[in-house]
Parts: sequence; structure tokens; C-alpha cells
Amino acid sequence: MMNDERRKTALLAEDTMIGLAIGKAMLEALGYRVTAVEDGPSAIDAASMADFDCALLDLQLPGLDGLSVARSIRLSCQIEERRLPRIVAMTASRPDWIEAELAAGTFQAFLEKPLRPGPLRKALGRES
Repeated sequence: MMNDERRKTALLAEDTMIGLAIGKAMLEALGYRVTAVEDGPSAIDAASMADFDCALLDLQLPGLDGLSVARSIRLSCQIEERRLPRIVAMTASRPDWIEAELAAGTFQAFLEKPLRPGPLRKALGRES
């Protein structure tokens, strides 16, 4: 059980049902309450309605890609002076531009899919 007084919250944006199910199960096993969405616009809507501790974004979401969603979340949190979530990029292969986005702070971590528990814990800063 987590030591925190409240359960941590996660936004999971993944366009496949299998990816959503696996990601949600892994996050819940780590103690997160998960809001799962299947496209970019839904991810932005969810992020505008609640503060999340973390957001896991597939980079190839329908409607709006994960990079655009991450930038939108960061901008809206800055404008509204809300807490920024830890944003983790996910995709099947590491794009050549991801290092620049990690260095710029758009994302705090990158996960190659399929998700695995160890790398997920590390990406969320929960190695203990």
C-alpha cells in the first residue's frame, strides 16, 4: 500500500484496447487511480478537468499526437498556474527527436512499448 494520504492519479492515453488494458492494470498495480482515453483530444479534455500526478501518452494518438498533447497540457498548466504532471512518452520505437523533447522538459521519460513493470516504475520515479 502507498504511504501517501491520497492515491496518485494517472492519465493514460493509448489508442489500442489491449494497450489501454495493460497500461491501466500496471498503473493500478502501482497504486494509481487511472483515467484512460483513446485519442489526443480526449487526453487534453481529461487533463483540463483534473490535475494528474502523471500522464502516459502514446506518441501516435488519433486526432492529435502525444507530443502535441504534452505541449498542450504543459501550456494550459502554466497559464492556469496548475501543478504540472510527470509526462511520459510511449511508442513502439524510440523516435530520433525524443532526446530533444526530454532535454526541453516536454517529457520526463520515454517508455518503449510493450510496457514492462520495471521501466514503468523507473519512468514514474517509483523505483523503490
